[in-house]
Amino acid sequence: MRRRTIATLLMAALIAAAPAAAWGPKADRALVDTAGRVIAKEGLIPLTNLQKDILNGATTPPSRLEEIIPGASDNPISAIESEMYLLQAVRGDRVDPYFAYRLGVLGKLVAMLSAPLSDESPTYRNLYYADVENNIDRIPLTPTERQVIDPITYLPRIQRQAALRKEVILKEYQAGIGFKGAASQSLAEDASRTVNAVADVWYTVLQGHAVVTNVPQTRLRDYVLDSLRFYIDRGNRAETRTAYRQLLDLGLQNPDVLKQIGDMFFEANEFERAMDEYESVLALAPNRRDVVARIAEYYVQVGDKALDAGELDNARSAYVRALDADKLHPTAQAKLIDVEKLIAERSARLEATRAALEQARELEGRADQHTFSRNYDEAISLLLQARAVYMDIGAEFQKESIEARTGLNRISDGLSRLKEALINNAGALSGSGMGSGVRALAGDAAERMAEESLHAIVEQQYRDELSDLQRRYRDSLKPGARY
Repeated sequence: MRRRTIATLLMAALIAAAPAAAWGPKADRALVDTAGRVIAKEGLIPLTNLQKDILNGATTPPSRLEEIIPGASDNPISAIESEMYLLQAVRGDRVDPYFAYRLGVLGKLVAMLSAPLSDESPTYRNLYYADVENNIDRIPLTPTERQVIDPITYLPRIQRQAALRKEVILKEYQAGIGFKGAASQSLAEDASRTVNAVADVWYTVLQGHAVVTNVPQTRLRDYVLDSLRFYIDRGNRAETRTAYRQLLDLGLQNPDVLKQIGDMFFEANEFERAMDEYESVLALAPNRRDVVARIAEYYVQVGDKALDAGELDNARSAYVRALDADKLHPTAQAKLIDVEKLIAERSARLEATRAALEQARELEGRADQHTFSRNYDEAISLLLQARAVYMDIGAEFQKESIEARTGLNRISDGLSRLKEALINNAGALSGSGMGSGVRALAGDAAERMAEESLHAIVEQQYRDELSDLQRRYRDSLKPGARY
């Protein structure tokens, strides 16, 4: 019962995807509406998630149709039978999107076979189908009870029924009567026949069972490869994995098949996944030079991109992998030598940067000692030296660059504290030993201390010295003073 339900649902979706070569788009819509009413009447849920996939299959262009179902143009009945057996053989516990797509392809071929005038020349056939487009929404469609069919006896009968009125319809179009005669009177019956033929074929696929060994290996292989391409192109990783397991379960893997799968991943820009497949090829066929060359060239390109981005370690790793694949690659060895030279130069710059950081930290430490001894001018001189060292450190090495910026922030804070100390202790620092230190500080234009603060210190020292001179002068005027 469940299989019957699935068959009816998928039949409705297939109706929505009726091929343009058999019926026009307006006829498609009419058939979809009728199918929807049938589903609603039976209390079933439409398979809307598969309808788009079936439509894609049903609108497959004729050139692709022949690729998917060999013999579709020359012997459609045999081709339909072969496709039915194939789908029965690969059918799993569920109808996946690619299976739905193949049902759509199969439905297209059945619809083409069962449509009136499908084998006639385009002149009157196209006129007839254009008239069908204008009248399809005014005719009833009658679904019948589903049946498991034998395509070899069922499909020729469908063809004969479709051809019953062909001569009459053609003569009426040639006579200028067109759609007003037999074509109009038989449309409901002809459209319903197509709906039911497609539905019966689908129902048989979903109900029947074919032995895998009875299906040619080439058909099974092509089906699985097409399903993989279908899912890879969509980026559907879950279904890709399922299709790949089906490949393994059917024992279809060989170097050529794995190479094709690798190419699919490569074309989809899933390069690492492609490399895995190419490695699997080499595990089975180590002498496949086409695969070796592709692996090596890919990793050389990866190395070149990494090198352009300044990612030296990634570049070296990629060139090594290229050489692992192909030791005779014409450029990989030279590129590896070049990047290793760049890495060595970078290591030397890193060592120099770390030495500069150590020097700056040592200068900061000495400045702290002088600050503690209130030897402020020497402390400031050392901090300025440390600042110059930190400022020479660039951004090439992130950790060291951050440490240099942190050091600059410490020095800025230290200089601010020293400025405050100089201002707060100006009186205590006046005297013979201070003049040269103040002049040195005032001469450093890059010093962050405010210039007015330095002037205040000098002026205060001047006032102190002037007061001392005035005091000594007054004392000299006192009686008994010595000159």
